[in-house]
Amino acid sequence: MPGGFFQVNDEQRALRQMLAEAGRPVHANVVAALCLFVDVEAGLLTAEMLPRVTEGGAGYDTSSYALVAVAGAFDLPLRGLTLQPVPEDGGRALLQSLCDVTAGGLIGQFRKPAEPGHWMEMLDAVEDVDAALDSGMEFTGHVLARFPVIEPLNEPDLDLFLEAGHTVLACFSSDYDRAVVWRKLDQNDLLAPERAPGKLGRFTFIQGYTAFSFNRQVLARLDFCEPESLDGKVLTADKDSRGNHHYRLLEEVWGKEDLLPPTESGLAWTRQVVHFPSIEGIPELIYELGQTNLLGRKAVAEDARTLNHLHGALRELLTHPIRHVSLRAEPELLARLEQVL
Repeated sequence: MPGGFFQVNDEQRALRQMLAEAGRPVHANVVAALCLFVDVEAGLLTAEMLPRVTEGGAGYDTSSYALVAVAGAFDLPLRGLTLQPVPEDGGRALLQSLCDVTAGGLIGQFRKPAEPGHWMEMLDAVEDVDAALDSGMEFTGHVLARFPVIEPLNEPDLDLFLEAGHTVLACFSSDYDRAVVWRKLDQNDLLAPERAPGKLGRFTFIQGYTAFSFNRQVLARLDFCEPESLDGKVLTADKDSRGNHHYRLLEEVWGKEDLLPPTESGLAWTRQVVHFPSIEGIPELIYELGQTNLLGRKAVAEDARTLNHLHGALRELLTHPIRHVSLRAEPELLARLEQVL
């Protein structure tokens, strides 16, 4: 590398801050080098571009794909999410809600006035959101978030969570194009006739041109607790001899004995209960960015307008015979073709 050093940009700085707050302090040059390596491997950077990147760095935006990959190398799972269209308040309330959910695990993408590219900012608290938007930056609708997730779950587990009266943000995926979305569910989803008990895939839904099925993940976490601190309905977590989690819904807890699994069940209470962060300010549906989007490219599958044009063109082609025109009626075009061939 020219000069023997790396220029750290805003994306790498935000990632390094998140790693540090998660207990993974990493030298700035290491973060920059790893991000450059990923972008080079992905074909976003060439050897000719590296001198400009290391000398100034101002014209180079690290891809979200690189940030997610480098975070994953340090066992810090990040998810790229798109929150478009951005609400009328510029996304202030939405970002503040996400700050509460992620608890120090949110990087927002912004645009600075009259500057090319984008700017990444670590949003550790509500005050960080206010500072970013009050500075004149515009939220693009894209974030990198570290969700607290419980997995793997089955549909009966999801039934149990909803039966407890919680509004749940659950993960769904498409077998067709591997698209991933997060969708809010509540007790009304248990009562829907098409989701009668015993029916496989009863939480599957269709969005746009794609069917999404439950992806065995829910936005929640397991918290250690003391029996006397519990109030109301409680979801407890047990483990079997293989280390698999099992969940029980208790209507009320009077003491430790209520939290213990049935005798001879082969289960042991983990001293943990399921906690659901408040998702009141979160949209009903959130798309997770796939590899194409993280690389800064646009996926046709997510562009409904393009899909509608393609559908219309194919329908026209299949329902109407193709009209052939003789080249003899176009002597100039025929002459050009003969010249080329």
